[in-house]
Amino acid sequence: TAMGSSANPTVAGQSVTFAMHCFRFFYKRHNQFDQLDPILVISDATGRELSSNDDFAFADSLVNYKFEQAGDYFVTVRDVDFNGTASFTYVLQTTDRPFVTAAFPLAVSPSGPMAFQVAGYNLATPTAELVPNSLPNPLPIGRYSAQLSAGSPAFNPVTLEVTDLPLIADAEPNDKPDQAQAVSVPQAINGRMDAPNDVDNYALTLKAGQTVRCEVRARRNGSSLDSTIRV
Repeated sequence: TAMGSSANPTVAGQSVTFAMHCFRFFYKRHNQFDQLDPILVISDATGRELSSNDDFAFADSLVNYKFEQAGDYFVTVRDVDFNGTASFTYVLQTTDRPFVTAAFPLAVSPSGPMAFQVAGYNLATPTAELVPNSLPNPLPIGRYSAQLSAGSPAFNPVTLEVTDLPLIADAEPNDKPDQAQAVSVPQAINGRMDAPNDVDNYALTLKAGQTVRCEVRARRNGSSLDSTIRV
């Protein structure tokens, strides 16, 4: 349906993550066909809005809310334009388990290591490891949905890029061209914009006539980064 509500009883102090899954699966065809563009609203029993979100993962919504008081609350889903057709299907995930919104690094080698820094909600630690058997073994090259954990239960899936390119990490400070980090070709760089106005500069030594492709892989792997690249 184009709009729906449900009541969820909570306990005092409970931190719950509400995550929509629908639009991200069709983002490459944005505006070429009708697709649910959801808005997610959390309200108390009187209808007073407590929190809301429109776009988090592409057009999909995500809200994490800590309910200070026990009671019944409403979760409302609707299309941004109040449209609706039989194709406007979605999944609404609700959980008070650990929920990861970002993992670093995004790119890993087939041989590992498989240790990560994580950010999100209800996390007891900022580090996590790959859940055994959540990826093929041995690891072929490609993009995979994998699960991380710091104990039990496992976190929600994240997207990892397995590459056979030599891997290095973004090294700060490299915000200015005269601070550019030296890199070689070919290479895969695990980087992140960890502060406002962060800019990462890299220096390449190339031969005349050499052709190089520089490609950022971020949003397609679940990152919130809306990147731009300049050569």
